[in-house]
Amino acid sequence: MPREIITLQLGQCGNQIGFEFWKQLCAEHGISPEGIVEEFATEGTDRKDVFFYQVHKYRLKPYSHGIKRDSQNSKFEENHRLRLSRGFVLCHSIAGGTGSGLGSYLLERLNDRYPKKLVQTYSVFPNQDEMSDVVVQPYNSLLTLKRLTQNADCVVVLDNTALNRIATDRLHIQKPSFSQINQLVSTIMSASTTTLRYPGYMNNDLIGLIASLIPTPRLHFLMTGYTPLTTDQAVSWSNAGICIKILFQKCKGSCNSLFNSLLIPVLFERTCRQYDKLRKREAFLEQFRKEDIFKDNFDELDNSREVVQQLVDEYSAATRPDYISWGTQEQ
Repeated sequence: MPREIITLQLGQCGNQIGFEFWKQLCAEHGISPEGIVEEFATEGTDRKDVFFYQVHKYRLKPYSHGIKRDSQNSKFEENHRLRLSRGFVLCHSIAGGTGSGLGSYLLERLNDRYPKKLVQTYSVFPNQDEMSDVVVQPYNSLLTLKRLTQNADCVVVLDNTALNRIATDRLHIQKPSFSQINQLVSTIMSASTTTLRYPGYMNNDLIGLIASLIPTPRLHFLMTGYTPLTTDQAVSWSNAGICIKILFQKCKGSCNSLFNSLLIPVLFERTCRQYDKLRKREAFLEQFRKEDIFKDNFDELDNSREVVQQLVDEYSAATRPDYISWGTQEQ
């Protein structure tokens, strides 16, 4: 059974996260920046072939494709590795341009072309403690959330607001840089894929890892906790959790967890409120008219708002005893 995972890095945010992620994987598996397997790592039992493929006896390349806004090689070509892969991992931001727009497009195309392959995303939500230079951020976020709801199998939510507070409060970094925040994200990504890359009796494939965390197809938005950095936060969220999975303990007092929480709609409601403020005033809509989908009307925006609201309602319904019959009757 194939276990290769294709990683797609979209936009500035996705590529910066991917850069730190691959650095982390190379360090853990004993791979030099040139792709050469170090001598001490040649006899290991780790599964380098999950994220890397062999081009020489001791040289590896990552299963990765990065796309930036100004990339001259943005065509995503199909090859045998795509057809034989276990699934896709997509890194992007939901609020920017390339990460949200091209990310949404790729989600739809992957879901259409490879319906039986699992699609997981690491999606960065915008920092609410800072003013964004992207004025259409609420529109972008809502349009992307619709695609994440309908076309992804699992979304690992990376809240930039929480990440910056962790860096400030826990790591005592007064003004954390993008690189420092991305290092946090790469640690989470590396930790959450450890059981895929090292021998074990459970959680050793992508489907097995997330299957027990997702009760119904739409409730597939997951949070992460990495102690000791997020101990208090993880405990707070887990009290309202649907299910929790402790993935590994790398050293004493340190472990990583994935969990599905009933409180996660707070992020979606926040996005909806921001969208409603702009939509009510019809602010910053002119540039959308340049796209064919918005040429005649903005129904796609309003439909995305409705899809996200339905997601919020379903998370709310999951707190009730009659949730099993939710959606079978007229709302």
